[in-house]
Amino acid sequence: GEFEFWLAGIKIAMIIIFIFLGAGLIFGIIPSDNTPYLQNYTQAGGFFPSGWSSIFSALLVVMFSYGGSELIGLTLTETENAEKVMPKIVGNFMLRIILFFTLPILIICGLIPWNEIGPESSPFVQVLASTGLPGAAHIMNFILVTAVLSAANSGIYGASRMMHSMAVGGEAPKALSQ
Repeated sequence: GEFEFWLAGIKIAMIIIFIFLGAGLIFGIIPSDNTPYLQNYTQAGGFFPSGWSSIFSALLVVMFSYGGSELIGLTLTETENAEKVMPKIVGNFMLRIILFFTLPILIICGLIPWNEIGPESSPFVQVLASTGLPGAAHIMNFILVTAVLSAANSGIYGASRMMHSMAVGGEAPKALSQ
């Protein structure tokens, strides 16, 4: 839990910094050789250059990205005053999705035309490289590694809690109920 706290803190701090840096680049607050302002939202075919069918292809990645939200339910057994705390957490869930998923995607789309995003590096790294800040791309790569570690850590947490619950319910070896 403590390890996840720090990994999640690093990710959240970086996303917030990314949003501010990206917005600064889009609106020209941060000087850049190639400031697109809001042009990338409409150029090269706009948001749906390949039609609506591309949305369904992207949903595979989106569904993977939202994985882990089910861990909210697994934490009920370890939460003090769950009846009071959980409605607040669930109520803030949509706000968090907008803040931590939608805004960064809008920043990426505003700074990099969709047809220039390539597989050689992450779009986040490409955006930070365009800021001109020394080492920004390397810092983003470090953050991406912490995000992968965080996902693996969450998976271990969820699997261990599930195995414990199954053992308590008699659906797994009793030794796992300890």
